[in-house]
Amino acid sequence: MEPVVTALVVEDEAMLLLDYERGLTEAGFAVIVVTSGTKAIRLLNEDNQVQGVVTDIRFAKPPDGWEVGRAARRIDSGMPVIYVSGHAAAD
Repeated sequence: MEPVVTALVVEDEAMLLLDYERGLTEAGFAVIVVTSGTKAIRLLNEDNQVQGVVTDIRFAKPPDGWEVGRAARRIDSGMPVIYVSGHAAAD
């Protein structure tokens, strides 16, 4: 059996968080979910089992998803990070 990859999902919208968690779990990932950038960075600093990150870009309070990605890459420069957003891009 192949080792399971653990993904950290960071999203403050409950319905999206559940969708991401379900989809990644069905795809065979172990999933850890948190609802803020602060919680994500704390978990990344405390837990070395995370092997990839899926993060929203905007949260109600800082730090934002960009900072979550930077924190993950400080811990492991090769850490895969996927950024998602429901907000429109600037023109």
